[in-house]
Parts: sequence; C-alpha cells; structure tokens
Amino acid sequence: MWARAMLFLEIYDNSTLSRLGNESNPESRIEEKMTEQILMTLVPNPASDKCELQLHGMKSDYVIFITNIVGEKVFIRKVPVNVNAINLDTQAMPAGIYFVSATDGTACSKTSKLVIAR
Repeated sequence: MWARAMLFLEIYDNSTLSRLGNESNPESRIEEKMTEQILMTLVPNPASDKCELQLHGMKSDYVIFITNIVGEKVFIRKVPVNVNAINLDTQAMPAGIYFVSATDGTACSKTSKLVIAR
C-alpha cells in the first residue's frame, strides 16, 4: 500500500510533471490539453435503469466503451461526431462500478466512472 502511495505521489509531483512536459511550452503537453477540452457527463450517476451520456468536444466520430470493474467490455457503440447525447440502458447491468470511455482512436479520449445502484 505504501509503495502505491509513493508511486502516485511521484507521478503527480510538480517536478515530475515538468519533466513530462515543459509547462512554459503548452505544445509539449498536447495530449493533456486535448483531454481537457472534452467534457463527459453521466446523468444520473449513480444510475439504476438508464443513464444519459453527454459528451462535448470530440473532433471526429468516436466509440463508446463501458467496462466493468474487472475490465470486461459490456457495451460498445460507434457514435457520429454530431451526436452529443446518448441514452444508455443499464437495466441488464448488475449493480457495481463501471468505466465509460469515449475515444476517436487518437489521443482524444475521456473516461468517467459510472455507478449502477439498485
């Protein structure tokens, strides 16, 4: 446990961030910049029977993946770039924690946690 905490601190320490990308040169942190431009909202969260995924900032067609806590994909859907809201039917999904990811196959992606509660 202690080793994990130290690793987390090392990764997010300001000196490490400056080594990963020069803060005075915003172009050196392109991937982080692209992620910040994507807004993903899951309403309601926690959900029971349905959930609406709202996604803004994708630059091209994208794919939605929902994975369960052990990493199994339980939902996959390709979505056109002009669609900003998707209704997700969560009735068949057991209660638990899931991760909703949207990606266009490049550095442009976003992941949020979804809780299914019954």
